[in-house]
Amino acid sequence: MVEDGNVTIVAVQNEFQETGTGRVTFELYPQNGLDNVSLPEEDGNYMVTAPTRINGTEYWDEALADAGGIYQGVDDTGDGEPDLLNLSVEPDALELSSVGIGLEPDEEPTKSEEQEAADNIQVPEEADGIQAAGASQAAGRFEFKLKNNGNEPVDIVGLGIISTNSSEAVEVNSNIPGTNSAPLILTDPDVELVSEDIIEFNSSNDDANMYDFIDSEEVKIEPDEETNFFEFDAFGDGGNSGNSKVSMKDKKINISVRVEDTNGDVSETALVLVDD
Repeated sequence: MVEDGNVTIVAVQNEFQETGTGRVTFELYPQNGLDNVSLPEEDGNYMVTAPTRINGTEYWDEALADAGGIYQGVDDTGDGEPDLLNLSVEPDALELSSVGIGLEPDEEPTKSEEQEAADNIQVPEEADGIQAAGASQAAGRFEFKLKNNGNEPVDIVGLGIISTNSSEAVEVNSNIPGTNSAPLILTDPDVELVSEDIIEFNSSNDDANMYDFIDSEEVKIEPDEETNFFEFDAFGDGGNSGNSKVSMKDKKINISVRVEDTNGDVSETALVLVDD
């Protein structure tokens, strides 16, 4: 995966199954340079996480000792699950390719039904689909809608913040002086959705915060419909005393959205919010 400062991700497509003893030959069809795969804009490095049965001290610490800042250690997940190898890679150093077993691969890696359900949730593209709330920059709030582009109704059951391109903002906090709403509410009607006082970032990590709605309250979206506005309260700098608001004017926020389909399958997808 890591060579000469680059990180390569290869998607393996199609299936091969054979039972018995002896030698079996099957064909591989590589496809290099997935130019049609567009990644979200990233202000900084991408984080690549891969499952591994070997921990850092057994192998990775030494194997990737010369990888510089790419190697970010291995997380111990416990409970017999694979550990997580963490890599930080610059956008132009991330290479994507695919290989098909027995048949040529599709133009894009295949997705599970659960992931397809999550991918159907999008930020509306209309000009007013997302906007910074409040009359002044000091408000530091963000309003946004979510749209269901799928064919089945889904429930939005959780939201979190992965990161922002603000060098100061580290949390959303209702306890900052001058603010009095929940960290996340659904406006019109005005419904509080999370019970926590603070939304911290990095909600894409397994051990980070994904904020489920109060009392399992769900926001159902029918096909081709949008939610009312979600609103993040004041973004703060995380200071222990006198935690101050951070202006989010012209900023970008990467959020994680958890959805549940009609079969009860839950999946997550990442979206980008931009103050336009």
